[in-house]
Parts: sequence; C-alpha cells; structure tokens
Amino acid sequence: ILLTLPVFCPPAPAAQGDRDLDPILDVMPDMQDRFEAVNEFISEKKWDRALEKLAEIEEEAGDTVWTLDGKVYVSVRDYIRQRLMSLPEEGLAFYRLRYESEARALFEEGHARQNVSLLGEVAARYPAAACAADALDAAASILMDRGDYVAASAQLGRLLSRPASAGALAARMRGSAPRPRAWC
Repeated sequence: ILLTLPVFCPPAPAAQGDRDLDPILDVMPDMQDRFEAVNEFISEKKWDRALEKLAEIEEEAGDTVWTLDGKVYVSVRDYIRQRLMSLPEEGLAFYRLRYESEARALFEEGHARQNVSLLGEVAARYPAAACAADALDAAASILMDRGDYVAASAQLGRLLSRPASAGALAARMRGSAPRPRAWC
C-alpha cells in the first residue's frame, strides 16, 4: 500500500526584490557604507585608519554575514580577511610592519610545539602576515604526519583559497620552488 501524504514545506519566499534572506540570516546592517569608508582610507593610503576600521568592523560583526546584491551572502570575517590579503603592496607592508612580529612569534611557538591550533590561529588572526601561509602549510604537514588526512586537506584548502597561494603551492609540489622552513 502506497500512502501519499502531503508534504508541508514553508512556501517559497515571494519576490521581494533584493535582500530576501535578510530576515532569516544574521545580516550585519550598513556594511556597504562601512566598507566604502575602508576603501576610501585605502585609496588615500591611510593604512592605519583602514586597519583600525577593519578591526572595528570585525569585532562588532562576530559571526554575521552581509551582501551587496541580496543574493550572495558572505561572512563578514571572511570578507575582511580577503580584503586584508588583497591590500596594495604599500598597505601590506604597513600591515606587516604592525603585525608581523606578533604573527611570527605565534607561528614559532605553534611550530615548535607542533600545535595545529596555534598555527591555525596565526592564519585567522593575522591573515596578511607573511608567515600566515607558512602556518597553514605547517599545520597541514603536522596533520599529515599524524595520519589525519582529512584535516590536512582542510588546511591545504585554506591555503589554496589565499590569493597567490595556489601557484606558490603548486610550484613547491613540483619541486621548482623551495619548501618553507615548516616543511624541513
């Protein structure tokens, strides 16, 4: 006997124009204005103000999302990390001058202790630091040595999602570029 039961699903949202999912998701309001202010600081080469504004947004945002078009939603934290990693060279130099020593100290501690959590924290807290990619690379190596290939793959995925990292990693894997210290 085949019974046919009605399926109760919420109705599809009516076309309300943009931002159909805002009531459902935890959407950070006025993000466009905030990121436009950051872009203005960057265009004026006010690196300290841009970094302060990004830190302020990240602290306030928590785990919220935002959208430009009402269709694609991104994590505010992920967007900020990508924005930091895509700063112009002069902005990256300023960022690294400000944060590289802290990031490097955390990297060295994590690497010395073979602590994957500390290495992951380097990439999360200091995404544009020069040693952030090395931290993800080292974490993946440690996890592979421990036989945790799924977690290692996740770390390599994070590494490959970084701007310019995919080409550098591919070159290392082909043997045409030196491996970072973390692989030694």
